[in-house]
Amino acid sequence: MSANKSKSYPNKSMRVHLVQMCSVNDKKKNLDDFLTHLEGVNAQAGDMFFLPENSLFMRGSQAEVVETFDLQGGELEPLQNYCRDKQVFMHLGAIGVRHLEKTYNASVKIFPDGSLEDSYRKIHLFDVEVDGEKLIRESDAFHAGESLNTFKFQGVEFGQTICYDLRFSKLFLAYADLGVDVILVPSSFFYVTGKDHWEVLNRARAIETQCFIIAAAQGGLHAGKQKTWGHSMIVDPWGHIVAEIPNSSDKPQSVLAELDLSLIAKARRQIPLAEHRLRGFSS
Repeated sequence: MSANKSKSYPNKSMRVHLVQMCSVNDKKKNLDDFLTHLEGVNAQAGDMFFLPENSLFMRGSQAEVVETFDLQGGELEPLQNYCRDKQVFMHLGAIGVRHLEKTYNASVKIFPDGSLEDSYRKIHLFDVEVDGEKLIRESDAFHAGESLNTFKFQGVEFGQTICYDLRFSKLFLAYADLGVDVILVPSSFFYVTGKDHWEVLNRARAIETQCFIIAAAQGGLHAGKQKTWGHSMIVDPWGHIVAEIPNSSDKPQSVLAELDLSLIAKARRQIPLAEHRLRGFSS
């Protein structure tokens, strides 16, 4: 679909629960903490929940083995039951998933009927050494994904990315060329990089793609070891931050935002980037 093609949606707005967590290396604790948080959330049928990267398991150190989730083994059944009972959609951000003897950092979706789907697998793995931080080699634990992945819910088209992908504009422009409306960026940004890069990158990606960006993040001090930046945010297609969780906590937090879908067409009408990108250029 052309990114500048006029689109209509069954609903004029979309109710989104943006979730920030401070996950640790204990599956049961993370799941129990999130289920406890959900008890106080006013969820309506059709709502969408977006969690961060490492939402249900986050290693305490690079030496630890990544614990994966068996999507057929019932581990996620409490969340499936919640989605089925409330008739809501839930995007688990990114968790470890095994496929054909390989481990991926993958996005997992739970639909209102309780069904599960392993979809996008993180393409750009975080192999970096930032001054003052230990060397991180995500590729030691995960295999890289190789393809884009979109999905549709309530007539809205979503593109998926994970954390470090945020730094690669080509990936986001590929989704823009597919005509998606929203791009997801579940993340676990270092505190030291997040304070300088997180907001500007999310706003830039929203402006250049003219999509909503939903960036759920880890935020806080994880088991007294690793500190993440947090500041989960939703950015509209004009680059405005329309929802944010600025404070860190050792418990899950969420904020409800109602996204005005008409802002997508409004931004694209005023500045027709998709049309102009097609003109190309020569070096």
